[in-house]
Amino acid sequence: MDGGSAEERTLEVLGVAEKTHDELLKLYFESKRSGGDAVACLQRRGSRATVVFESAEVAARVLSKDSHVLSGVTLTVRRKASKDPQRLLLHGLDPATSDELVEMYVENLMEVEPEEYALYRSAGNNLTIIHFHQPYSDFLKLSQNVARRTLEGAQLFLEQLERTDAILVENVSPGVTEDVLSQYFENCGTEVMEISMVAEGLAKVSFKDFESVDEIMKMPHRCRDLELRIKPYFDFLLPDTSNLLVSCPSGAADPVPMETEEMPASVSTLPSTMTALTVSGNAAISETPASPAHLNDEVTYTARAKEKVQSPAASAKPAFSHIDVPDPLKLHLFEASRLPEKLRSENPDFDLHVTVDGVKVVGPDQLGVERVKNSILEFLSSIAQAHLTFDKMFSEFLAKEEVKQKILEELKEQNLPSNYEVSGPVVVVTSLSLSMVHQACNSIKALISQFSLPVEETYECMLYCQEWPAFLCTLDFCSVFITDIGRKITVVTMKDMEEEKQTAIIQFLTTPVQKDTVILMEPGMLNYLQIFYSHLLAEMNQVTLLPLESGDGLSISGNAGACQTAEEVLHGLIDAVCTKTIRVCRPGIARFLVGEEGTSILHEMQSKFQVHISMDQVHWETTNEDIFEGAWKIMSHQNFPRAFSDTGTPTGLSATNLTGDPERVHIEEAKQLLSAIDGAKGQMSGTNSVSSMSEEEDLYTADPNMQAEDPAPTSSQIQHTASPLVAQALPATNTSNLEEDARLSLAIQYSMETNVRSFAEDEKDLQEALELSLRGSTGPELSRENSLLNQAVEASLKDCIRMANVVEISVFAGYSTDLIRVDIALGKKVTQRQCEEQVSHKNLKNLSEYYKRCLDLIMRKHAVEIRVDGTTVTVSGFKDYVAEALPDVKNLLKRISNTVSDPEVLTSVQWVRNEQGTMAATPYLPEATTYIENAWKMKQKKIDILFDGQPYKIDFENMQETSVLSGKSLTIARKLLSPGDLSAVIPGRGHLCQ
Repeated sequence: MDGGSAEERTLEVLGVAEKTHDELLKLYFESKRSGGDAVACLQRRGSRATVVFESAEVAARVLSKDSHVLSGVTLTVRRKASKDPQRLLLHGLDPATSDELVEMYVENLMEVEPEEYALYRSAGNNLTIIHFHQPYSDFLKLSQNVARRTLEGAQLFLEQLERTDAILVENVSPGVTEDVLSQYFENCGTEVMEISMVAEGLAKVSFKDFESVDEIMKMPHRCRDLELRIKPYFDFLLPDTSNLLVSCPSGAADPVPMETEEMPASVSTLPSTMTALTVSGNAAISETPASPAHLNDEVTYTARAKEKVQSPAASAKPAFSHIDVPDPLKLHLFEASRLPEKLRSENPDFDLHVTVDGVKVVGPDQLGVERVKNSILEFLSSIAQAHLTFDKMFSEFLAKEEVKQKILEELKEQNLPSNYEVSGPVVVVTSLSLSMVHQACNSIKALISQFSLPVEETYECMLYCQEWPAFLCTLDFCSVFITDIGRKITVVTMKDMEEEKQTAIIQFLTTPVQKDTVILMEPGMLNYLQIFYSHLLAEMNQVTLLPLESGDGLSISGNAGACQTAEEVLHGLIDAVCTKTIRVCRPGIARFLVGEEGTSILHEMQSKFQVHISMDQVHWETTNEDIFEGAWKIMSHQNFPRAFSDTGTPTGLSATNLTGDPERVHIEEAKQLLSAIDGAKGQMSGTNSVSSMSEEEDLYTADPNMQAEDPAPTSSQIQHTASPLVAQALPATNTSNLEEDARLSLAIQYSMETNVRSFAEDEKDLQEALELSLRGSTGPELSRENSLLNQAVEASLKDCIRMANVVEISVFAGYSTDLIRVDIALGKKVTQRQCEEQVSHKNLKNLSEYYKRCLDLIMRKHAVEIRVDGTTVTVSGFKDYVAEALPDVKNLLKRISNTVSDPEVLTSVQWVRNEQGTMAATPYLPEATTYIENAWKMKQKKIDILFDGQPYKIDFENMQETSVLSGKSLTIARKLLSPGDLSAVIPGRGHLCQ
């Protein structure tokens, strides 16, 4: 099991309810509720249990949980007791040896004064606890002193005890109950877990933690006018079992003689040393009566106070006993010895098995159980321990599991069954006897070997490469240590393996290991290293350094050790370099820094302050595009409504757009036609109209409110003619009648068209519909696409202007002060070269979108900032760039002066189209009219335009409008509107009428 040591995986559980079954307790600690996992072993003794997990990590997780509750009872979970720093157990005393002689022995060998310690002898006088009032310092030294000196011919030895959480209280008044004692000790500032009366005037008190015992032992105690005598609790300190008591239900301790259950005389006359014998490390006996129902882990023998005669059924129940062996080394020796097998063969009716902390014996009769138990105790009492002190190298080597198994196998072959445990520099060796433990120690020393290897400077780098730890993992039965700053290797291994390990290490050091690695960094950082650390990079001749093609790092190739050294050096350089991103916000700063003058200033600062300035984030591209052509291209992505809706608002791309319903379109056209006819009634035949090439009446110039006797249009009528809101001038009454008349007129027209349509026309319409369906694009989709395209164009222009005015440069330096100096110096250089100029013009108040785009393009072209405030335009930026931009600004203002404004265009010109199936020309809306007129004046031959998201082409040479989707064409015309003259319809560019 490789989940940690047994000590790390073991926990003690206190306060387990009597009704809680072992299986339930095990399932709880394996569940997520407790934070646990797989349990390797669980040993239950009354209200206490020992749980051994398969992983030390799981044990730590269970221990860290705030509380554990099972069967309505709160459990106390803690680590298994550690070694007691103040108490030692002295083994091997002759029971006849006096207390005074033992005291003199302890004071002389351990160099302590009488007031610095106390002795507690066992009931059999063969064991003595030495209780130091202060923690002892050197157990190994004390143990060696005791082993060298006998007492009355007896060979003594010391053993470390585990800490106890209980005390024995002697001289308890007969009237003092368990509750009184509990209240007394809790008033001393401790938390009492359990109290039991184990004999007349003798009680055992268990506390929640080990520290409480130390605190209680330091204080004098008096209860009911009697002075209490306090001892640390260990099983072997209990008195003879003939005087033990049973706890009555009332809680009072009544002295009741124990029933012997007709025990043979041989059992009752056992020596007192066997009643509570501690064997080499607190291996104590915990006996139980024949009836398991009366099991109590605090009382050696229990019986009911009033029970005088047992029933035959009770006497037939098996007897059992548990021998505590807390030392895992001794328990392992017992398990590995031949004694368990021998006892099982000699006593086939007995069950003998090893638990986590002892040995359990179950048999048909108590006499047999005592006999088997005595055999085990005799075996355990003969076990001896020795302590070896090694250097750190040897102790770490011996702690390896594979080494331990190998050494124990070698000892077993030498008929020296032994075990050992490593604790820091001390190795505790345990064997069956003193002579065997000495032989085992000598054998362990002989089985391990040490040698050293000098390392040449050429191969020293191999000791620090990443492959070195991986290589060491492949060396079994070996521990390697680097000493003298890499100039020597010290190796600890098994005997007769020295040559094998030496050959493997030399082969690794002398065999080149090629390695390729990459160090990523900012391009500016790489340039800084190449400029200011070129000499250091050149000295790394043991490896090959090449910059990456992407410019953001270095590739390192060569010997593994040299590569790792170079990598560590470069990482150290990178960490030492100071960096700062300087943000500069000035009109035209990007163009200035990439220009000749800005580049010269940056080079000057790099040389002066020993820094590198990275311009990777600075971008500027010159453009020679004509600003007027460029602005027109941007405007070409605009979307215009096709016509007015029945509410008088321009049609768009909303859900009420009529372009998706052809029937509805025709109804609207019919309604407009009927409205125009009704509005024309009562007017004079001489009403002004604009004649077209087909001499048709212009319904859109008629004013329904005009009186019949008015011979000429008024200025208000002219404004209505120029305005696109024709539908608003139509009468709003009789709407329902107009709807019905329109539908009736449309039905008649459909009927007439159906009668006169030929098969060829039907085939043609079907083919056009099929072509239109195959184009795969709808009006809303095109609208969204063109809207996104328009937004992208706008965003691109704004980004170009912003990137010209805001830059972020990265500066790399050896000192942070140099970064501050660069920031200040650059700010001064830039500020000194800034200026601004102003130009005034009256037409700046109402700039059209087209001219605003022209100003944006001037900013983009010359890297300047232009602000319009009323009739004044301000141009700011670097002096040279402002001087370049002013002529373009003045040229734009001159063009604005010579150009008719959009409102003036609408009062003088109107563009119309001849819809199919209608008798009158349909005017374009104001925005479209302005756009088309500006294109006409710019002498464009063809333009692309969007109506309701659908693409069209306008051909000025042929005066046609063509739908890109359907391919259908309409004729268009340009009307000149004049207050005094008839408007003339112009069919082509060459037929313009003035």
